[in-house]
Amino acid sequence: KINRELLELTENADFRDALPGIYLTFAEAYFHLGQPQKSLENLEKSLAFIEDIRKSENASLALGLFETYH
Repeated sequence: KINRELLELTENADFRDALPGIYLTFAEAYFHLGQPQKSLENLEKSLAFIEDIRKSENASLALGLFETYH
């Protein structure tokens, strides 16, 4: 419940750089709960954000993202 509230606040405040971590946390939680489909859905959302940032022309942001999630 707290993670869902965090997701909603993050989306509303446009803190896009925090979303990959939130979705990754959801993916891990669903994996441990034995719900692989929901885990994959959240993993795909996380990867989509990471790919968008990786392709960004902002080299500092892309490098920071890789250092955070490597």
